[in-house]
Amino acid sequence: MSAAAAPSLPEGSGLRILLLAPQPFLEVRGTPLAVLAMVRALVAQGHHVDLLTFPQGADVALPGLVHRRSLKLPVGRVGPGASLAKLALDVPFMAEAVWRMAGRRYDVVHAVEEAAHLAAPFTRLFRVPLVVDIDSSIPDQLRESGFARRGPLPWLAGALEGHALRHAAAVITVCASLTDGVRARVPAARVFQVEDPPLVEGEPPRPADVAALGSALGLDARPVVLYSGNFEEYQGVDLLVDAAARVREAQFVFMGGEPGEVAAARGRADARGAARQCVFAGKRPPSELPLFLALAALVASPRRRGVNTPFKVYTYLASGRPLLATRILSHTQLLDEGNAWLVEPTAEALAAGIRAILADAPEAARRAARARALVDREYSPARYADKVREAYGAVMVSARHPERRDILPPVTARAVPPNPQRVLVVEDSEDSAEILGELLRRWGHDVRLAHDGATAVQVAREFRPQVILLDIGLPDVDGYTVADRLRGEGLAGDLLVALTGYGPEEDRERARQAGFDRHLMKPVDPNALLDLFRASSASGAA
Repeated sequence: MSAAAAPSLPEGSGLRILLLAPQPFLEVRGTPLAVLAMVRALVAQGHHVDLLTFPQGADVALPGLVHRRSLKLPVGRVGPGASLAKLALDVPFMAEAVWRMAGRRYDVVHAVEEAAHLAAPFTRLFRVPLVVDIDSSIPDQLRESGFARRGPLPWLAGALEGHALRHAAAVITVCASLTDGVRARVPAARVFQVEDPPLVEGEPPRPADVAALGSALGLDARPVVLYSGNFEEYQGVDLLVDAAARVREAQFVFMGGEPGEVAAARGRADARGAARQCVFAGKRPPSELPLFLALAALVASPRRRGVNTPFKVYTYLASGRPLLATRILSHTQLLDEGNAWLVEPTAEALAAGIRAILADAPEAARRAARARALVDREYSPARYADKVREAYGAVMVSARHPERRDILPPVTARAVPPNPQRVLVVEDSEDSAEILGELLRRWGHDVRLAHDGATAVQVAREFRPQVILLDIGLPDVDGYTVADRLRGEGLAGDLLVALTGYGPEEDRERARQAGFDRHLMKPVDPNALLDLFRASSASGAA
């Protein structure tokens, strides 16, 4: 059985995206918030999104978004991670997803977590590009669950995951550990690391509103330690409650949790003699988070285990408040002792870390400032939008030109040059830039794209590229003029390469006179490009 492919998309138009998110939407927790951020970025970039989610959750109105819910089943609350309730809801969810793929002409299917594994065979059947969006490892979730630690389910999930990764137009991950895992399993996968954006931006809340919240919560003058998020066991909320009993000079505000979980945590605080230190605010909308952050003297992520970086950590880093986190991979792949306090996941260590922060205000301010600078540089909402745009560059090639989906050579260990570098590609043809950028990313480089001279200079000022591939024929000014500007501002990097459609010796000589280090003919030969990067790496190491 075969199906006709969706027609190629005209240049300049947005994609018609079916976004499959098997989550309660919207709920205030990591993956649903990540889905919301992705949807906002896609519609802001001119795409049209049909979002299919589980029936639970609050409605979200957003121009450019059509939100649909799958059939409701009597399964109760659906918590984070793998569960029997989630497996049951996956059945009607995927039935509707397949029905929509068969009945509508979508340009792309963007599937989150297990939806990607289940949808991959059908996207191949209907010949629609698949974007695999990984917030966490489903096989790992099953192994950590209470019902599928062993047996066929983890094995089946692993097999489906590998199939989806091998056939994806793009794979989006949220942190380095997940990226490394994908590349280890499928070296040829087109992986784009798109970290979660912070939830706080814009003007800080008014002092009067912050004071009103503090009064409503019954807070006194003691410094506030803030935790926000769900109360699942792996989050270590119990460790922070036990730490509160050891730090009488502070108050602990817990934002989040289901009613039963909050009652259990409050009972634990009473049993530990920490009732006066602990305030449980319950679940609050994201719009109130800036108020809670403004109350805090420090923020805490007491997670006891995990691999993927928690969504809230990026918001904590952007808050300007010192951050206390446990020394586990979830945190250490992003945090260090320069921008946070890292401690062991025990109540004693958390208590000692809190006291250290409160006792050294100047150092707390320095680390908080470094954390905020890191977010501004790498993880701001604007950088998030840029990363989504870069990932969808590869997808646009697949959607607009189905016949060119396999244009790039496979990645092998032998083909990848050493020393990944920051590379700026300046090319007026968006498709050519996207294909070249995708090839470079698959080789491990950090890539930015520009399509005219003015944008190239602006990106170079912010990105500080080490290698620049610069088209001579640009729509506003020629590449020689751009090269002069870059060299004049000290932005030409270590290697400046001219790209031209012609190769007579006078063109090569003019490129040399203009200060270019190398000259490549378009379309660029991947082998010539690989040799260029290898030679650059060898000369840099000499």
